Amino acid sequence: MTELIKYKYKCEYCGKPFVREDRYLAHKCKKMEKHAISKTTLGHAAWFYYQTWMKKQKKAAPNSSAFMNSRYFNAFIRFAEFVIAKNLPDVDTYIQMMIDEGNSPSIWTNQMFYEAYLTYLDKKADPLHMLRISLETLRKYADDHDLGPDFSKIFDIIEVNEVIDLIRKRKLSAWLLLNSTKFGQYLRERVHGEQRVVLHTLIKPHFWQHVFAEKQDDINRIREKIHSINL
Repeated sequence: MTELIKYKYKCEYCGKPFVREDRYLAHKCKKMEKHAISKTTLGHAAWFYYQTWMKKQKKAAPNSSAFMNSRYFNAFIRFAEFVIAKNLPDVDTYIQMMIDEGNSPSIWTNQMFYEAYLTYLDKKADPLHMLRISLETLRKYADDHDLGPDFSKIFDIIEVNEVIDLIRKRKLSAWLLLNSTKFGQYLRERVHGEQRVVLHTLIKPHFWQHVFAEKQDDINRIREKIHSINL
């Protein structure tokens, strides 16, 4: 008569039993990997974006267990990585755009959608909202470089390539830059040659000239705010 195998160990995630401790300790499964990822900073960010997506659709915010069992778990992990890689200035708006377009989370990291998002920020986003993003970018830069609350010093030290990168990511907006005396001085004194061409191409001053003419009330508020912080 065959003796029944006595299992001493069992994976708490997938339930697989083990006789030997070494094999139990070496065991890895998808559920275990999901659990480990969910406890990281990336995992927490992915769960938050998943909750945001659900709330925007008027659905109950799921707990962490529901998130780990969701078929979109891996999609939101990829999206959290995408947010970091692209340094998205406004994740909430990105998620809302994806919902409005009916796009599944599994394809949110498509470059085509990212480019559409940048175009939206340029042409349709609220000017004062874009100003707030720019000011938050400058505040963080000032903090990182021990400049204190005086934003006017930023354009004395920031490198042109840094400005170009922040504009590309829409962390700095034309709503601030083209209405800033300090930035105008920065362009004249520190930006030359190829970098000037790149900045001009990114910012598109002629495009914004027409936009500003149609948004005069917003421009007046923006200029008042910029003047108050010596920019």
